[in-house]
Amino acid sequence: MKKILLSVVFSAIIPFLSQSQELEWFLDEDEQGLLFIALKINDLDEELTCILDTGTTEVLNLPIDTINKIEDKVEKDDKRKRTDILGNIQYSRQFMLRNVKINNLFYEKLEIEEYKPWGAILDINTGEKKAKKEQNFDYQHVAVAGLGFFVNKVVTFDIISNKLILSDNFTKQIENDWLEIPFTKGSKGHLILNATDDVKSYALIFDTGAGKNIISSKKLSNNKELIKLKEFPFYITELSFVDIPNFKDDFIVLDGLTDDLPADGILGNDFLYSYIVKIDFKNQKMWIKPQPEE
Repeated sequence: MKKILLSVVFSAIIPFLSQSQELEWFLDEDEQGLLFIALKINDLDEELTCILDTGTTEVLNLPIDTINKIEDKVEKDDKRKRTDILGNIQYSRQFMLRNVKINNLFYEKLEIEEYKPWGAILDINTGEKKAKKEQNFDYQHVAVAGLGFFVNKVVTFDIISNKLILSDNFTKQIENDWLEIPFTKGSKGHLILNATDDVKSYALIFDTGAGKNIISSKKLSNNKELIKLKEFPFYITELSFVDIPNFKDDFIVLDGLTDDLPADGILGNDFLYSYIVKIDFKNQKMWIKPQPEE
């Protein structure tokens, strides 16, 4: 039974120090549409399977048993409060790590948090929505890398080639087959792209922690056509993208999304099957290039 994960949470971006020029990591995907990279921290024996989640603005969320193995750390007095798209609230312990190496990246200081399951799971067979923490899953060995992991980097997401590329080179010439598209920063620090139904514009969070595109039902214009597919429990609708010529995509229409969601909907990682995405986080620029046709 396939499910869709929605993982947008609201928190703060934290900068980091890196000594690397360019890194290429293997980008994996599971049957639910989640993207993963493998992380090795310091000289610990374990290698963490890390969810790549641009729907959260933090740096890293690590399992508490991994945090306990890191020696040079200090726990902060306050806990981080999160709210997911269904309005569920979660609190996590926060830590400051010093002199930590993650794969080929070095950090003099790094703020991280204890991982606790957040977000929602949609069952596309029944339409049921549940908080992820209610699911029967072993979260002791799950880590999450959010937007903060990429501060001051140029990052390329290439899901077809299974590549995640991190670079410090901000002066490299971008080839002509890349289209530069504008994005804005949401009130919570998320990356926002714009879509339209030719009557109303919609702000969408670029969220690799979500398998599918989502639009809030209460944000749609009244005359927007909704489509009901046979044996599919959700309505869908088609939206165009303001800054991407001739590109439209389907969105699942959901009710019950929290008013705290700092956007009208979510652009899930299905978008990466249409485009390779390159983001310069330092200079706040984004480019896309169509994925090669099979």
